[in-house]
Amino acid sequence: MTAACLHPASPIVVRTCSNGAVQYVRQCATCGEVVGQAVKKADALAERANPPPFDAALLARQRQAERQRQDDQRQADAEGRELATQQRREEYGQYRASVHWKERCRLVFVREGWLCEACRQARATEVHHQTYEHIFHEPLWELRAVCRVCHARLHPEEDR
Repeated sequence: MTAACLHPASPIVVRTCSNGAVQYVRQCATCGEVVGQAVKKADALAERANPPPFDAALLARQRQAERQRQDDQRQADAEGRELATQQRREEYGQYRASVHWKERCRLVFVREGWLCEACRQARATEVHHQTYEHIFHEPLWELRAVCRVCHARLHPEEDR
């Protein structure tokens, strides 16, 4: 059934099942779906002397159209997520260029004596977020002073 169809017209039709049995059912004239249970033959013939055959092509077209609508919606959702991701990356890039971020970094480096918190061997040159939950307003304890090599290990998925 399509999301918008309320089956406004559902005449009785004759459907042949895969085992060859004949059923009388109501088929929505709009979406092609079977509406309700099978109808007794006597009741079907009392309502309509010679019911038309089940329109499998209508049902197939409507189901294909519904699949296409769902695919289109998934594509639009994915594009929306991609746009939102690009916008967040731009905002984050602007933030990392800000005086506020540079001061946060300086405070983290001073706190750790400019030593990498991961290897405790190299000079810390970068600041790593433990979480992005408080991005743009992160407390200093969520930020770690690290060297470039250790930071790359913390973000293996990124091109650095």
